[in-house]
Amino acid sequence: MPDQRHAATQQRILREARAAARLSHPGVVTVHGVVQDGGQIFIVMELVEAPNLEEVVARQGRLAGERVAALGLEVLSALEAAHRAGIVHRDVKPSNILLPEDASAKLSDFGIAQLQGDPQLTASGIVLGSPASMAPEQGRGQAGPAADLWSRGASLYFAASGRPPFGGDSVVATLAAVALDALIVLLTIR
Repeated sequence: MPDQRHAATQQRILREARAAARLSHPGVVTVHGVVQDGGQIFIVMELVEAPNLEEVVARQGRLAGERVAALGLEVLSALEAAHRAGIVHRDVKPSNILLPEDASAKLSDFGIAQLQGDPQLTASGIVLGSPASMAPEQGRGQAGPAADLWSRGASLYFAASGRPPFGGDSVVATLAAVALDALIVLLTIR
């Protein structure tokens, strides 16, 4: 990896650790600390031995409505805590929602989280996130708490139906489907 890209990756890891360390909520994977050793960064975090939502749906099929509703409230609680701390997750998706058998869901991977007041967030022209769960405004580089809530809804749709709400054969096709479907909904409401 070129030095400039390596430095950017290290900054991203540090942002993830800083963001997650600011959160203290049972629905968020706990970060205990950050260790730098020999030019490498290690994040010490809670071990959550649990499948993620994507794995559960692949193995068991779509979830029952009651479980989807409960899951929606659990993820909402974690997101509300993040938003109160000034953090926008920006990558809420089925693979970042862990489902322990004996506990509530846990939101993980704050790797592209946006910290309020962090001017070093992204490079111009780069879209960060997972297209199938991404809010339309996030595709334009604008992500706030509402984008996390959109992504939560897309993840719940996946849980209830067994498939993402927006599909495409490529990243560009998926982003276009998200934008077009959002526009159709807005025009229908008017």
